[in-house]
Amino acid sequence: MNFLQLRLIVLVSVNIIFTSENPFKTIYKSPVKLWQKISYSTPILDCQFEPSCSNYFLHAVDSTGIISGTIIGADRIIRCNPAARHYHLQSPKSKFYGDSRLIEYVSYEKKLYPEYKFLKYAVIPGLGRYKLSREIDGLFSFLFVINSLYKGINHFEDNPYKSGIYLSIGALFWAADFYGTWRSSNKKHPNS
Repeated sequence: MNFLQLRLIVLVSVNIIFTSENPFKTIYKSPVKLWQKISYSTPILDCQFEPSCSNYFLHAVDSTGIISGTIIGADRIIRCNPAARHYHLQSPKSKFYGDSRLIEYVSYEKKLYPEYKFLKYAVIPGLGRYKLSREIDGLFSFLFVINSLYKGINHFEDNPYKSGIYLSIGALFWAADFYGTWRSSNKKHPNS
């Protein structure tokens, strides 16, 4: 056992002893926390949302669990595009910080009668968002899913591990597209 492996075991053990959080969740969230250290050190990588997409992801994982939190976080990544300000302005409850960041806190409101009629369009990545007048979100969703699936299929023969990673990312963003379509259909839109 080399020094790096021993150090990792000690850090994980100390974390388990002194925190009440699930150690798997801590390990799962560590790449996001590393990204935060990198992105917060430069204004070029500032997020246009408050909380930032990485904080939103961490809060979603803490609140709903690893699987559903990851899907909710992937949905936020899809929505973090140049059209986000336009869609945010369409909301009657839109709020902004003084530095013009969009305020959108994590909320998990349970709908008594959620609408599922738009989910049939989400079978084709991005089409559900497009039908709900969120065309740019639909385009980004389509590009994320199709690009990941295409790369996964292309690497299937020569590198099955790389292929599995790409196919998993494609499936994650496709699940996020279903969630985003459902989430958007439960808001007031002209087409719903």
